[in-house]
Amino acid sequence: TQAEWPAEQPFFEELNISVTLPCQDTPLAFGLEHMSLAEGLHEELYFSLLEVYQKLSGLPLGDRSIQPGQIVPEIKTRTEAPPSLTITLRPLNTDDAAAEEITMLDSAEHPLSAARIHAELDTIEGEALHAKSRSGRKLSARYHIGQERAVIISAAQHANEPSGIVGALRAGQDLSRQAGSHFVLSPLENPDGYHLQ
Repeated sequence: TQAEWPAEQPFFEELNISVTLPCQDTPLAFGLEHMSLAEGLHEELYFSLLEVYQKLSGLPLGDRSIQPGQIVPEIKTRTEAPPSLTITLRPLNTDDAAAEEITMLDSAEHPLSAARIHAELDTIEGEALHAKSRSGRKLSARYHIGQERAVIISAAQHANEPSGIVGALRAGQDLSRQAGSHFVLSPLENPDGYHLQ
């Protein structure tokens, strides 16, 4: 378009790219692994758009200071559907739906709700650290002080990485039971992206 490029970031609240692909994942002969065209396209769209906005902003490729807005590739696979693409600008979603969960953390097999993640984090002794995401969602961490060498445990930096959260929480709980352990646990780094799950 001939529209003037915005002078300040973020350039939009949410850029939604909705794609329907007439395909399905291909299972691999290893555990639950699969080859996913949808996952590959999600990565390509997200990271290619970051590069576009870095260039438009005059930043070098890979510069992590870019904050264009929330880029949301929604890739759906429907074997009988025709291919489609819809690109829209949307207001930032600030809803925080809560789900009741009774699964023990040790046996969790699915992504946890944000409320459950915060509740599990609250079981760990230490200084509570809080911030707000761009949309106002709660971002929490715990600083557990000890004498051992400090480590940082983090998860869910990207919207398509929900599985590391349970592992990070389990690691934090295990470490908190070890005498002298010294760590920061930040299990949900990107609550806005995680909300897209």
